[in-house]
Amino acid sequence: MLLPIILLAQVGAQNPLSEAQILEKFASVPTFVVGNPSGSPISIERSSKKMIPVFFDPTDGNLFLGSIRRQKGMDATRLFGLPLADLLKTPAAPFVWIGPEGQSKAVLEALKPSDPALTELTGVPLLYVSDTKGGYVTLVQGAESSIPFFFDLGEAQAFMTRTARERPALGKLILKGTYLDRMLRLMRTAPSSQTRDIRLIPSAKAVEEFRKLRAAG
Repeated sequence: MLLPIILLAQVGAQNPLSEAQILEKFASVPTFVVGNPSGSPISIERSSKKMIPVFFDPTDGNLFLGSIRRQKGMDATRLFGLPLADLLKTPAAPFVWIGPEGQSKAVLEALKPSDPALTELTGVPLLYVSDTKGGYVTLVQGAESSIPFFFDLGEAQAFMTRTARERPALGKLILKGTYLDRMLRLMRTAPSSQTRDIRLIPSAKAVEEFRKLRAAG
C-alpha cells in the first residue's frame, strides 16, 4: 500500500474544494478510451462485470485497440482522447482506471526506499517528492508555486534531481506515492487549504497523443 498523503490540518476545519474546482484540476489529465466509430466505448469483463477500460498511457490504449481490432468486425474501432474531468462527470459509468503498465515494476522499485512493504500497485500511481520531514516539495514557476503529482516516473525523478541541484537547502529528497482515486477522495473531503495547491502533471507523451487525437476529430 502506498504511503498516505500527509494532512497538516484536521479534516473538516474548512470546506473542501467545490466539485467545479476539482474538475478544473482534473481537466488537464488526458485519458484514452477505445470505442467504435460513433464514440461508444468498448467494454471488457472484469470480476463478472462489464467495465470500460480507461488508460492513462496511450501505449496501453493502443495495445488494447490492437487486440480489439483483431476481432471479427471490429477493425473500425479507434482510440479516443478524453479529459479525465469529463469522465468524472458521469460517476455511474463502469470505468476501470488502468495506470501505465509499462512502468509498474520501475515504480515499485523506485518507491521501495519510502515504502519497503509495497509489493504491488492497486491503482493508478501518482508520484510526489518529499523532504525528510515529510513536507511536500513544491514546483516553483515565477511567483507561483504548486505541489506536483506526476503520472510518469521519469518525469517525477527528473523533477527530484533538478530540485536537489537547484535547492540544496532542502536536503535529502524522497520519492513517494499515492493513488489517483485516493487523491480524488482527498480533494472531496479534506480542507481546501490542503489541496488547492496540488497540481496533477500528466506525462508529456500522453499530452502529445491526446492533442493528436483531438485534432484528428
